[in-house]
Amino acid sequence: VVLRDFDDAVAIGPAQIPALSYRLVNNLGRLHATDPEAVGLEDFGRPEGFLERQIRRWTKQLKSSQSREVPGIDDLAAKLAARIPETQRTAIVHGDYRLDNVIVGRNGQNEYDVAAVVDWEMSTLGDPLTDIGLFCTYWAAMGSDALIPMTLDADAPAPFPTTDDLISSYADTSGLDMSDLPWYIGFGCFKLAVILEGIYYRHTLGQTVGEGFAVIGDMVQPLIDRGLSQIERKR
Repeated sequence: VVLRDFDDAVAIGPAQIPALSYRLVNNLGRLHATDPEAVGLEDFGRPEGFLERQIRRWTKQLKSSQSREVPGIDDLAAKLAARIPETQRTAIVHGDYRLDNVIVGRNGQNEYDVAAVVDWEMSTLGDPLTDIGLFCTYWAAMGSDALIPMTLDADAPAPFPTTDDLISSYADTSGLDMSDLPWYIGFGCFKLAVILEGIYYRHTLGQTVGEGFAVIGDMVQPLIDRGLSQIERKR
């Protein structure tokens, strides 16, 4: 199955969620610990200057679809560009690793586990912490620090581990230093904000089909605010 939202995840049973959550993030850690050359992917991308290109790409994307003033969005882009960290390791980067981009099935112990990772269209060789930074941005909606609105009873405790708990587990699996993670979360917020702003822009032009697009524009400002708060801190 694919768990596309909070309700889908809860439906597998609250007792299964914590272990599945750790398997999800540790699966990413194992991907990032894999030597690309050892699996024949040494030519899969251009890791040199990866972060600089990412900032330029998403800033250019923002300029092509920005139709309104979003306080702080240009400031976040500028601060990200000015504080690019040094990449620790060249790794296979998925580009959009999140709960609904994996297929979940039962393992030999009859527990839910990651059966497959899908949607590799943005994958390349680059800085692996961009994956975990974006993962944390998505996970804020599933864990205790809700950011993106979901179908959740505000009075009900979230059965998902917090981002901090998952980050610690990921660090152990990947062997990477998490000191600069706030920058990567800030970049994840910026990237997702640009994507949502582009969807909102197309909606205002009548180019989207279906329901729910009207509220997407409201998700952009919280992402920018979170990104700015992250870029100013260190773990």
